[in-house]
Amino acid sequence: MSLSEKDCIEILMKIGYGDRRRSTNEVRELFNQIHPDRTPQSTVCKIIRKYKEHGHVKNLPKSGRPKLLTEYVYVENFERVCTSKLGELASEYIKHFYVNNAEIEARMVRGDRCAGAMNELLKAKNISWTARIQLYRTIIRPTVTYGRETWVMNKREAEKLEVWERKIFRRIFGGRKVNDHWERRSNQEIMRLYGEATVTQFVRAQLIRWLGHMQRREDHQIAKKILVLRSLVNKKEGRLKTRWLQAVEMDLQEKGIVNWREKAMNREQWRQITKQWA
Repeated sequence: MSLSEKDCIEILMKIGYGDRRRSTNEVRELFNQIHPDRTPQSTVCKIIRKYKEHGHVKNLPKSGRPKLLTEYVYVENFERVCTSKLGELASEYIKHFYVNNAEIEARMVRGDRCAGAMNELLKAKNISWTARIQLYRTIIRPTVTYGRETWVMNKREAEKLEVWERKIFRRIFGGRKVNDHWERRSNQEIMRLYGEATVTQFVRAQLIRWLGHMQRREDHQIAKKILVLRSLVNKKEGRLKTRWLQAVEMDLQEKGIVNWREKAMNREQWRQITKQWA
């Protein structure tokens, strides 16, 4: 069975975003994990080569020529929306270009591999809890939260990250001995022993920090233009997905912070605001 245009676009989008550029083998494995029912399993070499040679993935007749597909407009959520029909199809996948359920799970898998390589250190009795927590903060957590400044997480994705984090903490703190047997520590006890911001609070703090950095840039810089521009495509029916700026503004409103654009221009004041999450 040949790949549809929609599947071809999905394969191309899985190349070159996240913490590094993926190889074709990694793209094929990830795509086949998401679509296990496809027979035969997909390959991506021909699709990538076709895209590089022709700039499209459509199966057109020999006499046909593709339309121009390079007319992009940058919008708030670091999306790219093309005015052509193919661009509108691609925009459905780009809505959560930087983070989605599959990407979150892939990041946590990388974090598990990193923690597995350090398993002896995380469980070592001759190393203090403070030192083991420092290993988590400096090595394991950055593996999972790389590129966190562009994330837009929903409640389900945030819960997955916190469950993953508590799993790492249980390796560090171990169980609790009661009389002659060992008991599993509760979630509340785990976070009380940790005593710092959770991984989701850490991500939100970095979003706030990055927002201030973007706001202080000059108006002619591309990053600042991306922050303030709006999409030129028509609104579709139903509730729209939360954009990056909307998500950060909602976090600020929860803390009762108003006039954030003016406060962001003061670095020290904005640093104190960021510490409310971290």
